[in-house]
Amino acid sequence: MTAKKPWTELLSVGDASPISKHIVSFEDIQAFAKLTGDYEPIHVDRAYARTLAYPDCLAHGVLVLGLMSDKMLGEEIVGPNVSYGYDRIRFVRPVVAGNVVTTQGRIVEIRRDRGQVVVEEACRGLDGELLAIANHVFRFSTGE
Repeated sequence: MTAKKPWTELLSVGDASPISKHIVSFEDIQAFAKLTGDYEPIHVDRAYARTLAYPDCLAHGVLVLGLMSDKMLGEEIVGPNVSYGYDRIRFVRPVVAGNVVTTQGRIVEIRRDRGQVVVEEACRGLDGELLAIANHVFRFSTGE
């Protein structure tokens, strides 16, 4: 069996994951509220959301962030690595229950000396409007 190439030979700045499509349902938002205990009215009360001129409840930012984290650096593809955290997260526009969103990751930086890869993860509406964006840092073993 041929050994897999090291991650440093498999990844390049500009590499992008396929676009994924997600339906963010009211039920998903409610389940996330239950899981996290975040029952702010904007997330769970449809009537309240309408008083703020939204057509329905808003998804939690961390729920949207979770949708954005894709598998472009899956271990089966590039070898063992872990999420090292986020350098930057921006929630530009709200994601409303019932919205269909697309997500995609793109490598924007490779820090070979630190064993890190930075993936810009974006969430967009079907019209292409940016809803959220984050720089997700992944850490690979440097053999130390």
